Formats: sequence, C-alpha cells, structure tokens
Amino acid sequence: MFPKHLFLLIFLLDCQVRNFSPRTIQSYKSNLKYFLSQHSIDLTPEVLKDFLVHIRGKKHYSPSTVENYFAVLSSFFDWLEWEGVIEKNIVPQFRKRYLRYYKEQRHEERQLISLEQMRA
Repeated sequence: MFPKHLFLLIFLLDCQVRNFSPRTIQSYKSNLKYFLSQHSIDLTPEVLKDFLVHIRGKKHYSPSTVENYFAVLSSFFDWLEWEGVIEKNIVPQFRKRYLRYYKEQRHEERQLISLEQMRA
C-alpha cells in the first residue's frame, strides 16, 4: 500500500481530471493534509468522532467549516473506495448521524411580500 501522502497526491490529480477548480483543489489539499497529519486512511467511527470533537471543541471551527471538512473527507474516502483501496466509505453515514447542517439550524419562516410592499 502507498504512503498516505501519495494517496493524497493521486486524489488531487483525480480532482484535476474531474475539472475541479484550483481553489477547490487547494481547499481539499489543505483539509486533507490536516486530517492525514493526525490519522491514517484506516477509518473508524471513533476516529471520525475524535476528529469532530477536535475541530469543533479545540479548534472552535464554525459549523460550515466543520461541514466542509467532512464533505472533503467524504469525497476522499469515496475516491479510495472507487479505487478499491478501502471496502466502504463510512463518512456519509457518520455525517448523517453526527452533523447538523448549519443551514438547517435556522427555524425562521420566510415571508413573501407583495409588490406594493416591495415598491415601498
């Protein structure tokens, strides 16, 4: 098996082939380097829980940043599954169970205004 940094480089090349923007690729690279500096590609729910607690509690990342990290992890581990490196990507199930989407936390109803109100 390749070292984890090699998996990262090959994944980033795959992102280029899939025509991701340079900014997206840079963001993926940054997030994955941070995760892989602390963890291997042998993923368990406990590893994901520890990482979630770390970036929420110790790093105090915003809900949108936390969601971005887990979206990147999901994409990376989906690619590892596609390549046959891992059997199953567990990140989507983890996200469904442990992450509340920051946009869903708003409980206010939207109001439509009339044309007259808009003119005023």
